[in-house]
Amino acid sequence: MQKKGYIIFTIIFFMTSLIDPSIILADTNKVEMDQVHDRRIVLQLREGERFNPRELGLIWEETPSTLEKNNYQIVRIPDSLDFYEMLEKIRSHNSVLVADPDFIQDSSDMTFNLESDKDWFLEHINLPRNWDYYGEISPVIVAVLDTGINANHHEFEGRLTEGYNVLTQDSNTNDDNGHGTLVSGVIAAVTDKDYLGVELNTKIMPIKIMDNKGQSSIANTVAGIYYAMENGADIINMSFTSDHDSRVQKQAIMDAYQQGIILIAAAGNDAKVENSYPASYGQVISVTSVGREDVSSDFSNYGDFVDISAPGEDIAGPYLEDNYAVASGTSFSAPIVSGVAALLKSIHPEWTSPELEWVLEESAEANEGSPWDVYKGYGTIDVQKALETTIPLWSEDVGNYKSTAELLVSNQSYFEKIDYPSDEDWFHFQVEKGTNTTVSILNPIGFIDIAATLYTPTGNVVKINNGGKGLDENYTFFAEKGDYYLQIVEGYHHWSNDAYELRIEVEGQVGSKQEINGTQFSDVSRYHTPINYLTDLGIIKGYPDSTFKPQQSVTRLQAVNMILNEMGIDVGNTTVKDPGFKDVSPNSYGYKAIAKAVEIGFIKGKEDGNFDPSGSLTRGQMAAILVQAYNLSGNSVNDFSDVPKGHWAYDVVNKLSGSGVTKGFPDNTFRPNEIVSREHFSLFLYNYLNL
Repeated sequence: MQKKGYIIFTIIFFMTSLIDPSIILADTNKVEMDQVHDRRIVLQLREGERFNPRELGLIWEETPSTLEKNNYQIVRIPDSLDFYEMLEKIRSHNSVLVADPDFIQDSSDMTFNLESDKDWFLEHINLPRNWDYYGEISPVIVAVLDTGINANHHEFEGRLTEGYNVLTQDSNTNDDNGHGTLVSGVIAAVTDKDYLGVELNTKIMPIKIMDNKGQSSIANTVAGIYYAMENGADIINMSFTSDHDSRVQKQAIMDAYQQGIILIAAAGNDAKVENSYPASYGQVISVTSVGREDVSSDFSNYGDFVDISAPGEDIAGPYLEDNYAVASGTSFSAPIVSGVAALLKSIHPEWTSPELEWVLEESAEANEGSPWDVYKGYGTIDVQKALETTIPLWSEDVGNYKSTAELLVSNQSYFEKIDYPSDEDWFHFQVEKGTNTTVSILNPIGFIDIAATLYTPTGNVVKINNGGKGLDENYTFFAEKGDYYLQIVEGYHHWSNDAYELRIEVEGQVGSKQEINGTQFSDVSRYHTPINYLTDLGIIKGYPDSTFKPQQSVTRLQAVNMILNEMGIDVGNTTVKDPGFKDVSPNSYGYKAIAKAVEIGFIKGKEDGNFDPSGSLTRGQMAAILVQAYNLSGNSVNDFSDVPKGHWAYDVVNKLSGSGVTKGFPDNTFRPNEIVSREHFSLFLYNYLNL
């Protein structure tokens, strides 16, 4: 092994001008030509369409195959033609879906000479060093879009998958700059204990998108993203920035996100508040830098787009040849988060991208006085806390899809949360006759930016986003008769434990034809429609203090009473056969109801001869009761991962799902052993009654 040395290195990068990214696409005359790679345009074609650039006097440019098969094309505008005029002609062409300048993107790092405490950042993020701590883990692939990698460095022995060079369209990912090697080492260096990376089980997929100056372009970045998607990457690390938004790049980001890939990017090192890309896309985890005292680094970008922070000063790791380097910048904060994300994904392969991001942010070392700020987002990453954090029950979060929108009643307040990154809340309301209608959304906290989209019966789409961060949204309009849908999101994909208040006021209309009386409970903040529906019909009751106690577990006797009430069976004056339970006598509360339920056959006693009236029901037991009570016979096309064939609840859960009563959790689990609450039981019963 060679003697280790230290190299203090500098990546050369362009300083792009401070341009408002919101006007880049609307006013291309604001684009400086030195920010565009060789006057090139990246365009995405409509499915099945062709575009011949020669018809407009443009020049064909070689397009990486990974872009071509995803309907992308690169063209160059000659010096003799007006760049901005031709760009608009390209955008207006019938075959073109979207087109943007091929903006230059740069690796973003600053360097300092420091040769001590080389692993300080691992201690700072509270990373357990006992690798047996993690137990059995699954392999994870992190695609590093960068300058390539020094594959011969001993730190990467056995740690690499085959990569791709976008510049030469081959597998030669040799690093001729050093930036990509150090970024990769922060994630996964292993052989020397002084230079351990964050995650010792991950594999690095090097994707070379930058030249020896640390420069890339939108086209190269998009090609790299699609290569990672098509070759099994779980995480994509992007330690580069640009001032420019690009619809072409955003579409690639969205495609990767929808495939389940976790996207992580550096916020940039220009000490400015403006958005930087790709970090500012909502689907990307944006990472800023902190130093040893956990204070935001003076070079780090900041702003509304920030999600989380990680150490970014004096980060040591492998470099060119068999040497090491020490560098600073958000370029090295991002791979720390990528390494932690890989660790969590290896332990919890079933976690989705929003779930994993939520865990990273929920467990972060929070800022004083606020759960989020513009400098460190939700705080500095804390690995130990992340490992101890569990995912909440989000499976039935109100209206995640238009098809499951919560039905609203006019002139009533609804309270709901943006529970996790990318959470969508869908609502539905009806207007019985043409009248003035007001949508009001009261923002819960200063860092949340509520945005809404209203879908009208005539097909119009109205954006409601007049406020801003921490501000309320109000929209009044004349509503024609019909069904309206409202989609609520958070503008930066942030989330909050504080609920917003939603109110629909339809002038001259009280309630809704699909609601009965709209019973209100002081402690109900979601599932208003199912709970109101069942309480108004007398199937379930609230408490004398005007509460519903939605989180309280459902007892076996309560489940029996609810189903009998729904069936219209009054056991008061009926004669029943003694079911023979040791803990239920004719003098017991609920005796006749229990006996009748056993007679009908939708519930049984326990193996010890007891009925256990006050015992809680699990989700699996609830499924069995509903299937038996209503003779459900549906057949689900998708088995839940935690209810495989052979599981005791497989048959009943499969029938419940196949009948359309439940969709389970986003991670394709049903969680049959979890206790079912009053609100969830109400939701399941309501779903059955409204099939």
